[in-house]
Amino acid sequence: FNLVEKMGGYYDIDEILMEETLVTCTARIDCASLAFLSSTLPSHVQTLPSSHPVPLPLWSIPPLCLTSRFLTPSLPKPYSPSTLQKLHASATSVNLPSKNPRYFMAGSALCAMVADAPNQSRRSNDPGVQILKKECKALREGLRRAYGGERMRAVVDLSGAVAGGGRGDKGADVCQGFTVMENRAYSAGRRGAQDVDAWMRGDDKRKKRRIVSPDNNAGKA
Repeated sequence: FNLVEKMGGYYDIDEILMEETLVTCTARIDCASLAFLSSTLPSHVQTLPSSHPVPLPLWSIPPLCLTSRFLTPSLPKPYSPSTLQKLHASATSVNLPSKNPRYFMAGSALCAMVADAPNQSRRSNDPGVQILKKECKALREGLRRAYGGERMRAVVDLSGAVAGGGRGDKGADVCQGFTVMENRAYSAGRRGAQDVDAWMRGDDKRKKRRIVSPDNNAGKA
């Protein structure tokens, strides 16, 4: 089961917004001329001090953190072990969109970036990167269980119920608790159920037409 997929191509707005997910990084040394990365330092400060936390967008993690020795990324809070434990206990009770509407997309992308780190730089043996690799391994498994388990069953059940007229307009309210990936799965499932229903109803009409066709009536006469 591979969560890391392109979600529609280069111009996909969700892909672009996903890459803006903030990841907190920590300066390992005093970094000259990098104070602009922090919004909390005074404007006259030019040097980013050691151990200072800096939130950086996801797309910048490979070049700034995984291929250099200046910054070390840490796992974002929405992907902390405590959140994964809650997901494991009751995945549908966790409001993932409030943490990140693109929760599964961003988490999977981060795991993929960290997994590729040994091929990108000499930081493969860096303690900070090693800790993050271990955390991302657990995160990847947690995301797989959450996305493919209880939450996906709820998505499938809802898409079938709404397509069959079982929940009416309530389906839209329930979808607010879905992430972007889950909403896409819901929409695909709903379209599929509606297509099957339309095909079945069309097949019944064809059968009825064959029964009452002029040829059949003439044969009976």
